[in-house]
Amino acid sequence: MRQDSRLRERHGPRHRLGVWNPLCVLLGLLLLPWGAWASPPTPPPATETPKTPTFPKIVVQSPQADLGEVMENGTVSHDFVVRNEGNAPLVVEQVRPG
Repeated sequence: MRQDSRLRERHGPRHRLGVWNPLCVLLGLLLLPWGAWASPPTPPPATETPKTPTFPKIVVQSPQADLGEVMENGTVSHDFVVRNEGNAPLVVEQVRPG
């Protein structure tokens, strides 16, 4: 008994490994992967809502202009106000007289 107390002083309290400790460890290791399989599947990541198609939309305030009588080789000008009411860039590549 005296030797027992000296061992405790040197090495701490003695723990007796019984049959239950290894069995509990083995059971825990066997059930660990099952917990991952038993959990509900995670939903897929939220995707962006489908976007509406993007198109330019040209709007002209006054598409026609009456410039009156013009002499031959005369110069006239008129400003047309053009707006883009679409949801994409509007590119005007060419303008021709009508």
